[in-house]
Amino acid sequence: MKVKQISLVFWANVLIVLALFTACNEPSHHFRTIDHTHSREQEPDYSSVYYTVFFGAEAIPTAMHEPAIGALIGFYTEAPPRFDGRIIATHEDSLGVQHDAFMHTMLLDDDFPLLWLLECMAEQKLPVFVIGPPETGSPFNHGLLNEVIPAFGQFSVPMLVVFYPLSADTNWNPDYYIAFFRHARVLFAQHAPNAAFVWAVDASMENYMRYYPGDLAVDWVGMTLFIENEDSDIWTSLDEFHRTFQHEKPIMLNVGISHLSNVDRRYRVHEAKAIMDDFYKTIGGNFPRVKLINYLDVNRMNYTGAEGGHDYRIHIDSVLRAAYQESTANFLAARATLDEMDVIPLRSAFAAISENEGQVYLDVRTITDELNQPMPPRTRWKDGSRRVNVETLEGWAVCHEHRHVFKNAK
Repeated sequence: MKVKQISLVFWANVLIVLALFTACNEPSHHFRTIDHTHSREQEPDYSSVYYTVFFGAEAIPTAMHEPAIGALIGFYTEAPPRFDGRIIATHEDSLGVQHDAFMHTMLLDDDFPLLWLLECMAEQKLPVFVIGPPETGSPFNHGLLNEVIPAFGQFSVPMLVVFYPLSADTNWNPDYYIAFFRHARVLFAQHAPNAAFVWAVDASMENYMRYYPGDLAVDWVGMTLFIENEDSDIWTSLDEFHRTFQHEKPIMLNVGISHLSNVDRRYRVHEAKAIMDDFYKTIGGNFPRVKLINYLDVNRMNYTGAEGGHDYRIHIDSVLRAAYQESTANFLAARATLDEMDVIPLRSAFAAISENEGQVYLDVRTITDELNQPMPPRTRWKDGSRRVNVETLEGWAVCHEHRHVFKNAK
């Protein structure tokens, strides 16, 4: 009887070990973590943390209608069939967010939206017009252009005009596009000097710089991002766009975040909430030249374009409305940390890393390539790059709370 009891105990222990081994070797269904900021209530893990690096600019010209301090919050929603002049007030009441700007889309051959402009004036919002090519005929119609422009200058209202934004489906001849864009810029300067001109692209578009009409024809630049899920890679294209234009132009972002796809018809409201929080917070604290974010409250479930098959609306769901309130507030709070710097911050293309209980190491390419200064002494290889301890550099400082490394202009 004693042998039988020992045998049962032995096999029970074997089964337990096998169960634990099997559980440890099951495939992990871990998704990419959305919130990559550490909790303020806990000590951060300095062993594998990346820091955003900023260096100061002596001076960057302020563009037309660019806020000198802070950034703007904007919104776009599709106008109802019967527009009664209350679309802005209605959505602000629903969302519980006070916006600085509102966006309207139109084609070159559409009637001018006078009622919408009057509501922007009454509500003290910055109008953002998006003008696309006419529905039929040549996209580069000079006659239509001459007809519509005077309406934009009739009240001398400050406004942004996003002229002929580019998408992944754009197949225009770049030379024709640039010539038409520049001509439109000249006409707006003559008949609607109150309008700042915006050149914009979709984040999914490749080789967009071949369509760039030049700095003299552009006041702002913009990028549109439709985020389908947490695996959408938007940061690569956004990083490149920001680095390209941060020295010269303020940046406008248009963003839509999906909570429903026609692939599986499954609501992902809480995933969308997490993405929204991460996006607004990250932009606010790490992309200093972004001066306006417009949320795109649109339904593209039946759309065949690149962003089609998704619902990006937030005004229809209470969880998303609350998330939008929190995210926009976080964006402005994070942005305030950059405004506290005594210089105009520019973002380095190279991240710093921290380890060894808070020691932060700067990639030397920030110093040699971006600031055109000599290689500092006492460098070492870390994380695949030659780096230097920030503590050994004069004029550099570290903010662990926001994961920032920054240098003054002088």
